[in-house]
Amino acid sequence: MTLYILGFVFAFRYLARSIYPANGAFLLVAMPFLFHKVFLMGFFNYSASVILFLFCGLLARNFEKEGWRWRIVLGTLMLVLGLSHPVSYAMAMGTIFFIGWGSFSLA
Repeated sequence: MTLYILGFVFAFRYLARSIYPANGAFLLVAMPFLFHKVFLMGFFNYSASVILFLFCGLLARNFEKEGWRWRIVLGTLMLVLGLSHPVSYAMAMGTIFFIGWGSFSLA
């Protein structure tokens, strides 16, 4: 449970800092989402997949401009995400698809 709490906080911090780097107190907004209903019902795989989904979605933005290491990290996270919960895996695949579709141009 400690890994879940720390992972969620750092994943949300990474999300907040990537959107607006000066966010310091924005991390407090994530606290109500820490212990959600699904987590309290005992679905720990889904709760862990939410953390991995945040990291995968944010790493996917750097897919084109970074080197091969980011692609290996993203592929490994997607593999672990697919093994943890299929719903979060499908959402991550959709996110990566739409990020890729937005960067595609015909010209």
